[in-house]
Amino acid sequence: MAKKKQAKIFKHPPDPVRKSSVATLTKLMDELMATDVDSLDKALMARAMLQLEGLRDGLKGNTDEDLVRFAGAIAKIYEGFMLDALPVSNENIALSLECGEFLKDFLEGGLDDSKAEEDFEELRGRLASIIREEQAVPGKKEGAAKEEGWPGVRGETPEARGAAETGGEPEKKEVFPETYPLPINSEEDSVIYTEFVSETTEHIESIENGIMALEKDPANNDLLNSIFRHFHSVKGAAGFLGILDMNKVSHETENLLDMARKGQLLVDKPIVNLLLKSTDCQVRIMRHLDSRIKNILGKIPKEQIAPPFPIGPLIEEIRGAISGAKGRPVSLLRPAAAPAEEERAGVAPGKAAVAAAIKVSTEKLDILMELVGELVISHTLVVQDPILQNEINANILKNLTYMGKNTKSLQEQVLAVRMIPLRMMFQKMVRLVRDLADKINKKIQFEISGEETEIDKTVIDQLNDPLVHLLRNSVDHGVETPEERTAKGKPETGNIFLKAFNQGGNVIIEIMDDGKGLNRERIKSKAVEKGLVKADRKLSDKEIFDLILLPGFSTAAKTTDISGRGVGMDVVVRNISKLNGKLEIQSEEEKGSKFTIRLPLTMAIIDGMIVQVGKERYVIPVVSIRESIKPSKKDITSVTKGEEVVNVRGGLVPLIRLNKLFGIPDSKTTPWEALIMIVETNGKQRGIMVDNLVGQQQVVIKNLGPRLHGIRGISGGAILGDGKVGLILDVEGIVESL
Repeated sequence: MAKKKQAKIFKHPPDPVRKSSVATLTKLMDELMATDVDSLDKALMARAMLQLEGLRDGLKGNTDEDLVRFAGAIAKIYEGFMLDALPVSNENIALSLECGEFLKDFLEGGLDDSKAEEDFEELRGRLASIIREEQAVPGKKEGAAKEEGWPGVRGETPEARGAAETGGEPEKKEVFPETYPLPINSEEDSVIYTEFVSETTEHIESIENGIMALEKDPANNDLLNSIFRHFHSVKGAAGFLGILDMNKVSHETENLLDMARKGQLLVDKPIVNLLLKSTDCQVRIMRHLDSRIKNILGKIPKEQIAPPFPIGPLIEEIRGAISGAKGRPVSLLRPAAAPAEEERAGVAPGKAAVAAAIKVSTEKLDILMELVGELVISHTLVVQDPILQNEINANILKNLTYMGKNTKSLQEQVLAVRMIPLRMMFQKMVRLVRDLADKINKKIQFEISGEETEIDKTVIDQLNDPLVHLLRNSVDHGVETPEERTAKGKPETGNIFLKAFNQGGNVIIEIMDDGKGLNRERIKSKAVEKGLVKADRKLSDKEIFDLILLPGFSTAAKTTDISGRGVGMDVVVRNISKLNGKLEIQSEEEKGSKFTIRLPLTMAIIDGMIVQVGKERYVIPVVSIRESIKPSKKDITSVTKGEEVVNVRGGLVPLIRLNKLFGIPDSKTTPWEALIMIVETNGKQRGIMVDNLVGQQQVVIKNLGPRLHGIRGISGGAILGDGKVGLILDVEGIVESL
């Protein structure tokens, strides 16, 4: 007597998992059934794939593996549609919907009779049949297919089915997506894609920083998991929006990282290089995507669209690395670490709570800063109105003073919003130095510090190029090769330091190396050869080092594609000068060099001391003022060439007459009848002679425009309390020019 077949009863997942899974399936199927097959776009297919993958992941560990694989198989159908590996036909769409309906019915009511089990097996067989068609595409390695969870009937793998099912078929070349439609028809449609570009840029920066840290600590599972999560987030968002090339690259890289997480792949230098190639690829894809969005919106012509990036070679390289790792002896692989409870629950381990934040465009911050600046000016105009300067209006003045405190607090807070840490820029430089050193076979230890130092965003945006150039110089011409260093008795690994800190009202950035340093004689001889200085002239170290900042000056015997010390340094100085900054050089032969960049915290607001000379008024930045004195006649001494000095508590300070410097008539000409402002910059003190001290005021810096740019001793203008314009003195420029 034949034994009656007993129906399989699948284990039900917990209620929360069931409810969320049913909701996902219901919403997805409603959307698919409401869409005509001919109008199905890549974005909808990607969304279907991602939602089904999420459902599959939710079921893992909560129900039978057969059902988990079943949900994954439905997701694979939509992946096949997206990659043009399966035809988007009524038959295939209907099968995916039938399978989804079956899965939904099970989650709602269960699977407890033989008919239901037969239906399950029949659907699973049909799924396996069309997935085999996708697997037959060359490049889809069968082993990888098995690992990805591509199901056959009762778990049958492609290897078990044998070559008979696909043998004899003409091979098709796998086509990797490079171009795809973007459903953008208006500014509103573009918002989600623009946000994707912004968010993905942050992910890529975090990924790159994580990879650089992972290279130094390849057994760090927290780093691996963090990088994996970033790639997973990018993959999901790209798939949802139908950005197929980025989705595919992220997916393949995720597979590589997953092997490393499981201890099946050693994160050595070739793997690190491959991961960095993946991030570079994504940057190129982002550039192409961003330019496409701008073209669709009519912001740039078609000719300016960045070219798409061919992802095929990279994907094959990643797959090759995965295949190669499978053949390695297990003893060479890093043992897998047990995942933390937090990670199993989907939470990043040890991650501190992140304060709520919103993204605001730089343009809006600039407008806000401008409005607050105008508010400050308006307040000053009211407070200094002569009609209020009597006892009758004392109460109004008291209220205006209180308002002034609030206005200043508001201004400081707006300024603080514009301030961002140097961290992201500094961390980008880690990759730069690493790649350059690798390219020219140098061993370099690169250390950064002070990356938490904050600076105005308008400054940091223009700082990148000078910093890159200076670091390239340090790598290429500063630090020697391992052989040269060993011959000199130095460690074969050189050191480069990037450091930032606050000093007064400035941000100081230092780039130091322990390389060969600058050759003074060589620099001077080159300058003599070019006719820049006379051979018999004695030059200080500063004068010699400043020569390399001249346009086209270089001591390099041959130029390289990386840098040439001196080549382009004039551009560096010009860019730093645009930021109201200063570049200083110190060097000692065979011990190294230090390049110091001094920058203002912000280019928007300064605390200024208003001074009067004749009928003119000037603003001296408070950070440069040490004191103000009223000298006596005996304190003033004339020296050679008509120069004057003032005695300040036994020390002699050179005197600068603003009326003489700027040609101002009707001003005080006798120093002991005037006021002397003692200022200091770069360790040098000077006494600036003015007629009177008007008062202190926080002023909004106004650009004088290109026609007035470059006037010696003037850095900008400001609207004063009476509505008139006062010029802001460039103290450093005045001091250095005398």
